[in-house]
Amino acid sequence: MDKLYQLLGLAMRAGKVVTGEETVLQAIRGGRAHLVLISRDASPNAVKKMTDKCAYYRVPLVQAGTRVELGKAVGKESRVVLAVTDPGFSRTMRKLVQVTDGGDHIGESSRLRIRKTDEHDQQRGFDHPEAHGDQCQQSHERNG
Repeated sequence: MDKLYQLLGLAMRAGKVVTGEETVLQAIRGGRAHLVLISRDASPNAVKKMTDKCAYYRVPLVQAGTRVELGKAVGKESRVVLAVTDPGFSRTMRKLVQVTDGGDHIGESSRLRIRKTDEHDQQRGFDHPEAHGDQCQQSHERNG
């Protein structure tokens, strides 16, 4: 875990980490979050909300450390949830911990599914569920 915390600190100094529930949710919805970390001592409501969002938007989720440990890693007092917005940092961090794609049980099969998703995204470009929403809406407005 020490290596994970060191990487989190480095990513934070590089401006590649967002913290706080609302900011993380915006990053997830906007397709900028490549990895979400939530503390083991987060409230059940926060865990459910992040798990559901990460599952829907296919963002890997890691439950790691306490809120104090996560906060200390990024140079803050305490943080319940963080999102890594850089694909390189998130790829390195995912190698250090077990990850899930949202609602699944954390295990080796989840890790394999995420790696396959990464390969697919690299080949075809990241296709976010809301990525084409504005374009579709505009075309309907022109046609109707």
